[in-house]
This record gives sequence, C-alpha cells and structure tokens, in this order.
Amino acid sequence: MNTTNYNLRKNSATLKRLESIWSVNRSILMVVFFGLFSNLNLRAQYMPNLDVSGLDEINGAKVQLATPSLSHFLRLFSGDEGDPKPYLLFSNADDFRISSSKENLTGFQDLLTVKGDGRVGIGTDSPVGMLHVQGLTWTNIAAEAIADDPSFQLTSDGSSINNDWTIRMDVYNNDPMQWRYDGIRKLNLTTTGDLEVEKNMIVKGDVQLGSAGVLNPVPGSMRWDGQDFLGWNGFAWVSLTSFKLGPEITDIDGNKYQTVWIGNQLWMAQNLRTTTYRNGTPIPHVTDNTEWSGLTSGAWCWYDNSTSYEQPYGKLYNWYAVNDISGLCPSEWRVPTESDWTTLADFLGGVGLAGGKMKEAGTSHWDSPNTGATNETGFSGLPGGGRDEAGLFHNTGSAGYWWSSIEQSGTFAWLRNLSSNDDNLDNTLFFLKKSGLSVRCLKGGL
Repeated sequence: MNTTNYNLRKNSATLKRLESIWSVNRSILMVVFFGLFSNLNLRAQYMPNLDVSGLDEINGAKVQLATPSLSHFLRLFSGDEGDPKPYLLFSNADDFRISSSKENLTGFQDLLTVKGDGRVGIGTDSPVGMLHVQGLTWTNIAAEAIADDPSFQLTSDGSSINNDWTIRMDVYNNDPMQWRYDGIRKLNLTTTGDLEVEKNMIVKGDVQLGSAGVLNPVPGSMRWDGQDFLGWNGFAWVSLTSFKLGPEITDIDGNKYQTVWIGNQLWMAQNLRTTTYRNGTPIPHVTDNTEWSGLTSGAWCWYDNSTSYEQPYGKLYNWYAVNDISGLCPSEWRVPTESDWTTLADFLGGVGLAGGKMKEAGTSHWDSPNTGATNETGFSGLPGGGRDEAGLFHNTGSAGYWWSSIEQSGTFAWLRNLSSNDDNLDNTLFFLKKSGLSVRCLKGGL
C-alpha cells in the first residue's frame, strides 16, 4: 500500500469530521449570539465596543432584536448609578434622524430630525426655529425668538397644554394666529380673521378690549373706543356703562388725571395734586399749625402732613388758593361754582341720591358702612378728610370735602360733603376760608 495515499485519505476524513463539528458548534454560537441580542443585555466588561457598520447609506447595517413582528425594548444607559441618564452622542456637524422606510425608492422620509445646534423637526428635516412640527394635524408650528420674545405660530389645527390650562386653536384658509404664553398665564391672540368660541369662554381675570374699526359689525359686538365700552345693537353703538370717560389731562406739574362725563359736565375723576398755579407761580406748602391758622393767602398741605396721603387722596388747599387769580386748575378747567354742583346733583336725582352715585364703592378707603356707594358716575369720591382753621386734621376715611369757588361771606366759603354714613351730597355746609379741603376741577369757563 502506498503510505502517502493512505495518509491523504485519513486526513481527508478527519477534515470532514472537523467541518461537521464546526458546523454544529457554529450553529450553537449563532443561537447564543442572537440570544444575547434578543435580551440585548450587553455589558462593558464583556463587550466594551459594539461596532455595526454598513456598506452604504440606503442599505445600512441593522441590528434586529429577535422576531420583527414582536415588541422589544432597547435600553441605553451611561456611566454608573450616579449618572443613569441615557444619551446618544453624535457630531455637531451631523443631523440625528429617525426615518421611515424608503418612499418610491427615492430616499427615506425623516420622521424626527435633531440638528447639531439643537433645532428639532418632527415630520420635516428642515426645522424652522427651535421646534418645527409638520404633518397632517399640525402643518406648521414654529418656535422662533423674535426680538428675544419666544412665540409659536399655528397655521392649522392644534392644541397645547401647559400646567393647568389647555388651548385649542382651529385656523382656516391659512389665516395665521399668533399666541404667546409668557409664564404668568397671559395669552395674546392676534388674527386677521374671526376668533370663534363654540361654547362658553370663562376668563378668570381682566379682559382688555380694543376697536377693529368695523362700521357695521355683527349685532352683539363690543368694543372700547378709548372712552367707553360700547355695544352694537344692529343700528348704532351704545354705551354699556352708566358713565363715559373723557380725555386724560395734565396739570402744570405734570400730574395726570382721568376725566369723566356726568351729564353734560366733564369732571376730573381724581382730586387735584398740583403745587403750582396755572401761571407758574409756586403755591406755598405750609405744615406748621400756627402759620396755617394765620394765612390769608393760598397754601396747600397733605393730610396729617404725610406724603402717604398723596395717592389716592391728593392735596388739601385753603380757599385762598381756590380764589387766587393765578389759577389753581389746569388751563381751560376751573373750580366748580354752586350752580355747577347743583347741576350735578340734579342730574343724579337730587342731593339725597347723588352722594352714593359719586362715592367709590367698597371699604378699601371709606369707613364702613359706606352707605349707598355705587360710583356709577365714575366720580370716584374719596374720604380725604380736611384741615381746620387751627391746622388740625379730621375725618379721613369717614368724609370727603370739596370746595366751591363761591364764598358764603367774608370769612366763609361753600363746599360739598360726602359721608360714609349716608348717600347724600351735602350742600348745606360752609367752612372758614382758612380750612384745607380737596379740590375737583370742571371743564369750561364761567
């Protein structure tokens, strides 16, 4: 027998047995390997690096977790127990994308894109602003910083939930609506079309109205024209309040005052606060009681000589300041006469009813019970008290006194009084001209 041929046949049989053993063992290894992938519990001490690379962008490498038809979970974590937060790290120059399968063999549809600078696109690979959602329901929600004012713009149907409030907006015909939540539960809406509320709208706070300038709106429309709240009844705009505000005015010191129409009279809705006559002459500020009691010329003071009474009560003036030819009230305004006060009272139903309509309601400034106070005129009368001829102060909280420009005698002048205990406009009082009282100005010449 040829020894060489025998050895070759023997080695060939051995190789076949080894191939059979390797095939079985390889199958076992593959089962073990895919078993590991099924659980995907890869630990650094056993496999510190997992490198899965594909040949090209379209047909990339994939990691399949067991049977595709079943649900599986992939958990990524970093560091030790002190830093368990999962993360994916990618270059700032690259986009991180989650894509669907190919569409018409032209490429992938990006479902989620994170740009290197942090911009996020959902349904788009070109996010506008820090968040851009595009799809069947939200066609364009862009969060952009405009003049350091982050905002969202909706051009389709969507909703947003933040803390304990929910907003849903339906915008049609590509009519953009802008809204902003600024952290204090303030919502600003701007739309070139109509904003419709299908059910009740409950606002737990102030509502500020403006005017769109529409001449013939839908009946029931409301607006603010700068002076009054108006409602459109289908024929005309009518007042929704019992009084109408007038223009804001300014005195020579720069103090500003709201004004209000009561009948055909335009009154200041706040007490006078000037320290200067209309012609620019300063009005003396007198605090000393002895000096005050000896005056025969104009002067002013704060109640109790305290600046804390400036707001909202204004200043107290003696009658000599009221009567000074230099002019106490702003230009085109004057201290009311007896006749002016009477006209006001008559318009409000007489002196027995007028006081309640002129007093600020509630007990924030007035003592209880502040009888009959409604302030339906907008006069907003306050209990500023007064200073007597000896320089002593009285009745803040319980009474308000306002000078008339008409003297009762050589030493006395008329005034009007409101009290916390009734709803009268008292027209029977006259005080010494040395007294210090509040002043309200009336528009118009004598």
